[in-house]
Amino acid sequence: MSTLTRWTAWAGALAMGAYLALTVLPPRGGPLSGLGRTFDPRLDHLLWPWAWGQADPRLLLVVPMVLAGALLCRRGRWLALAAVLPVLVEVWQYAVPWVGQVASARDVAHAWIGLAVGALLGWSGVLLRGLLARWSRPVRVLAPGVTVTVLALVVAVALRPSGDPEEIAAATLPAPQGELLGTGFHGADAPGPEVRAWVGEGSVPGEGTAYEEMARVALWDLHLMTAGLGDGLLPVAGPAPNWEYFWPRDGAFVAVALARTGHAAEAARLLELTSGLYLDPLYGFDARYRPDGERVVVDARGAQVDGCGWVLWAVRETGLVTDLPVSVGDLRDRCTDQVLRATGGGSRLAAASPDYWERATFDRLLGANAPLALGLRSAAADYEAAGSVDRATAVGAAARDFRDVLGESFGPDFERGGDGGGLDAATAMLLPPFDPEPLPGARAAWLGYQEGALRPAGGLAPGTAWKQDGVSWTPEVALVAFTAAADGQDDIARHWLDWLEAHRAPGGSLPEKVGPDGLAGGPAPLAWTSALVLLTLDEL
Repeated sequence: MSTLTRWTAWAGALAMGAYLALTVLPPRGGPLSGLGRTFDPRLDHLLWPWAWGQADPRLLLVVPMVLAGALLCRRGRWLALAAVLPVLVEVWQYAVPWVGQVASARDVAHAWIGLAVGALLGWSGVLLRGLLARWSRPVRVLAPGVTVTVLALVVAVALRPSGDPEEIAAATLPAPQGELLGTGFHGADAPGPEVRAWVGEGSVPGEGTAYEEMARVALWDLHLMTAGLGDGLLPVAGPAPNWEYFWPRDGAFVAVALARTGHAAEAARLLELTSGLYLDPLYGFDARYRPDGERVVVDARGAQVDGCGWVLWAVRETGLVTDLPVSVGDLRDRCTDQVLRATGGGSRLAAASPDYWERATFDRLLGANAPLALGLRSAAADYEAAGSVDRATAVGAAARDFRDVLGESFGPDFERGGDGGGLDAATAMLLPPFDPEPLPGARAAWLGYQEGALRPAGGLAPGTAWKQDGVSWTPEVALVAFTAAADGQDDIARHWLDWLEAHRAPGGSLPEKVGPDGLAGGPAPLAWTSALVLLTLDEL
C-alpha cells in the first residue's frame, strides 16, 4: 500500500469520525432529560432537485460523508462501512433520545446521497487524471484555443445589449412597494350584521380613542381570515396568491390577538389545527403550509426554527383564557422537545435557520433564536401551572440558560448575526412582553434599530442592512409599537400607531408595505400586522 493510499484511508476514517461526532454526541450541556423516543420517517422535500439549494442544517452534517465518499471511492469495504454508519446513528438516536438528536429516515437519505456524490466525484477525479495522463499532449495543444473561445463567449454575453435603449428608458418602473393587493377583500363598504355581532361578542381594543376604527377594521379582517377554521382551514397571511399560505409565526400572533379580544374559541381552534401540521422533531415547523395543512411543494423554503417558540407563546396566552383541546397539549410537548433538541437543552444557539426575513442563510440569527427563549419560558410556566414540577423545572432551567446564551452570542449590540448584519426588528423580541427583564443593551439596540431603519415615508425597514429601496414594512412597525406599549413607552407606541393609522389602504385595512411616496403596497390586510395592532392597543 502506497503512502498516498494510506493517507487517503486515514483521511476517510477521520471524515467518518467527524460524522459520528456531529450526530451521536450530546450537546455541551450534557444529555437532555425528559425527551421521548422519536422517529421521523418522512422524506418530503428531500429528493426534489429544485429544493437542494435551500439552506438546511442537515446538509452541513453530511459534508463529512461527501469527503468520505470521495476519499474512499476505490475501497469498497470502507464505502460499505460508511453506508452502514447513518443507519447505526439513527438506531442510536432512537434508543438514546436524551443525546438531543432525533432518529430520522431523512437524515439517513441525506447521508447516503452525500456518500454517493462523494464517491462519484472521487471516481470522476480518478478517471480524469487517467485521461489527462494519456492525452497530455493533445490537451496542451488544445487548451489555449479552448480558453480563448470560452473567454470570448463570456465577454460577448456580458456586452450583449439587453434591450432597445429607448424602450428601456420609456418603460415605467413599478413602485418599489409593489401593487396593492386584496382590493375587494371585504366585499362591502362596511361590515354586515354577522360581523358586527361577532365583534360585539368580544372587546375592541382602543375603543373610544382615535384608533377605534383601525381596531374594528383589523378585527373584521381577522374574522374574515379565520372564517374557514370550522372547515379545517388555517388563516392565510393575506389575500393575494403569494400570501395565501399559513405561516406558524403569523398564526401565533393571530391566535393571541383573538384570545385577547374575547374570541378564545377561535384562538383554540387555530391552535388545534396547528397541532396537525408536520413538525420536524429537530428543526421545527416549515416556513409555511397550505391552508388545508398540507406542506408546500413549490418554493417550500424549508424549516424555520422560530416557529415553535412563537407557537408555545400562543399556547400559553390562549390557555390563560380558555381550556385547550388535548391535541394542543400534545403540540406544546412536541414543540418543547423540539426547542430543547435544537438548543441542546438551552446550551447553544439553534442550527442556522431563516427568520422573518425569509432568506436562506447558514448564519445563526437573533430573529430565529430570540423566540426560542420566549417559547421555553412560556412552556415552563404552562408546566408549572399544570403541576408538572419536574418538567417545569427542567424547561425553566433551559430557558434561563438559553437566555444567557443569547446575551453572550448577540449582546451587548444585538446585531442580526451577532457579530454583524446590522440591527433589525428582532431587537423587539428581546423586550416585554416577550422578555419581562430585557438583557443589557437590548433597549439601546431596539432604539438604534428604529433610528437606523427609518424610511422616507416614516416607517421602518426590516433591518438597518435591508436594501435601500425606501419601502416601509408594517409588521416591523407594529412589532415595535407592541413592545413599546408592553414596556410602558406609550409615546413611542402611539407614534407608530399614528403612522399605521395614516397609511392604511383605501378599504381601511393594514397593508404589508408602504412606499417612499406614502402609498400602500402588497396585500391588504396582512394578518400579522392586524394582529399586532390589536395587541398594541390592548397593552395601552
